[in-house]
Amino acid sequence: GASGSAYMFQRSGNSWQQEVKLHASDPEMEAFFGAAVDLGETLAVIGAWGGDTYGTDAGRVYVFSLTPGGWIELKKLTLDPTNAPGAKFGTTVCTNGTAILAGAPTSGRSGGSALFRWMNDEWILTHPLIPIGQPGDEWGHSLALSSQFACLGSPNSDIYKQDGGALMLYQSVGDRWMVRPEP
Repeated sequence: GASGSAYMFQRSGNSWQQEVKLHASDPEMEAFFGAAVDLGETLAVIGAWGGDTYGTDAGRVYVFSLTPGGWIELKKLTLDPTNAPGAKFGTTVCTNGTAILAGAPTSGRSGGSALFRWMNDEWILTHPLIPIGQPGDEWGHSLALSSQFACLGSPNSDIYKQDGGALMLYQSVGDRWMVRPEP
């Protein structure tokens, strides 16, 4: 329906077979559930940037887990209500299996992202990654995540050229994520 869905496929020999159709537990018109997806070994992360939990287009991210009984919704992630309205949280999502990075390109002044970690049987917001930028930069419009690095893209950053775009690379150092300097 208009609230969105995500389809899981499994490879069988040389072909792919639809396994299941996933829906949000709280479907909402124009939430755009499924606009962004990423998979870990037993994890599916699905963005719904139009979700209105904390204001128009605040956005949400849904975490599904593969269990012996099939895919189940494990958690719904949101931003802090004071930062959420208009953030479009969940425009982009990625996971490395033990962490989830979700973009909020229209959050605050110049966008950013939120890093969640699996701790004590729960997904916990551990680090907001918010580059210093100009209004409209849209940091978090694209993302990548590994065990040691997180990368945020901005299609409109003026760092090198007006609206030329840029990437910001963060490195995990102990319990913190630090901007990695340019080579």
